[in-house]
Amino acid sequence: MAFIPVPGVAQTVIKGQVGGSNWALVWHWQLGQSQGAWPQAQLQVLADVLSNSWKTHFQTEMNANTTFSVLDAVDLTNTTPATAVGSTASFAGTSTFGILPASACMLISFLINARYKGGHPRTYLPIGGENNMATQDEWAPVYASSIESKFATMVGDVVSALPGSGAGAAQHVAPRYVYQLVNDSVHHKYIRQRMSLLAVPVIQSYTGKVKIATQRRRIGAGG
Repeated sequence: MAFIPVPGVAQTVIKGQVGGSNWALVWHWQLGQSQGAWPQAQLQVLADVLSNSWKTHFQTEMNANTTFSVLDAVDLTNTTPATAVGSTASFAGTSTFGILPASACMLISFLINARYKGGHPRTYLPIGGENNMATQDEWAPVYASSIESKFATMVGDVVSALPGSGAGAAQHVAPRYVYQLVNDSVHHKYIRQRMSLLAVPVIQSYTGKVKIATQRRRIGAGG
C-alpha cells in the first residue's frame, strides 16, 4: 500500500502482549492545526509523556498476564519522518481482579464533529478483570466510567506537556481516509484499501462502553 501523508500528524503505537498474544493501540496527534512536520524534540516529549501516563493510569488495570512492551511514535507528514521511542521500560500489569480471556477488553468510543460510516473512531484497551464485571457481557457501569475518566486524563497529560507555541496545543485526532475496494484475484476477495486522506477531525470526548468488547490481538490493530 502506498504511503498516504497526513501533514502535521504524529502516530503513536503502544505494543504489548496479553496471554501470549500481541496487542497494539494506535492513536494520532496534531499540534493545533499545524500542517508542518513534528520537531524531533516534541515527538520525543509525546512518546515519553504518553508511555509514562499509560503506566501511571493503566498498569493497575492490566492483569499479570498483560505486558506493555514499547511505545513508538512517528511523524506521518512525509516519507522521511522523525521517530521516537517512549522512555518507559516494559512492565506487566498488577491488577488482581481475575484474569479474563485475552480477547476481552474495554471499548473507548471517540466522538468527532463529523459524520462517518463504516465504524466510529475507537480504541480497545486490554484491561479489566472478573471483579470489574456486572454480568457475563457487561462491565460494571462505575468501572466503565472510571476508565473513561482515566483515558481522558491521559490525553490531558499529553496536552499539558505540549501546550504549543504558535502552532497550538497538542490535540488527539482521528484521521479519516477515502477507501476503494480492490480486487484480490489471488485470494478471490475484495480488499478495502486506503486511497487518500479525507480529513483530520479533533476528538471531542470519550465514552467507556459498558458492553465487554472483544478484539483479536495483533500488532497493527487499535484505534
